[in-house]
Amino acid sequence: TLAFHSGEATVTNIEGTIEAEAQGCDVSFEIEQFDDARFSVCGSELALRLKPQIEAKLLLEGDTVFLDKAFTFSGDKEKDRIEGRLNKGNNLIKARAAAGSIRCVPV
Repeated sequence: TLAFHSGEATVTNIEGTIEAEAQGCDVSFEIEQFDDARFSVCGSELALRLKPQIEAKLLLEGDTVFLDKAFTFSGDKEKDRIEGRLNKGNNLIKARAAAGSIRCVPV
């Protein structure tokens, strides 16, 4: 479990189960392999940098959520919620941003 407060942080070489929360801290995670990942941010931006071929169930909720077109995605996309699958994956990436935004972009 990781916790961030104010400033900026970039975390790379993530593997296994991930749990992270941030308040007032823009955070970026580079994820290559994972079991399950849960993120919670308040008043900040969360950037998830993923390999385009990553397999996952995806649930993103926030003021604004963005999923780059480089990903193979099936599911529902709205301004404040994205739910579906990346490349038919089963491991969960769940992220929630209160008064913040979430961006999923390729590595």
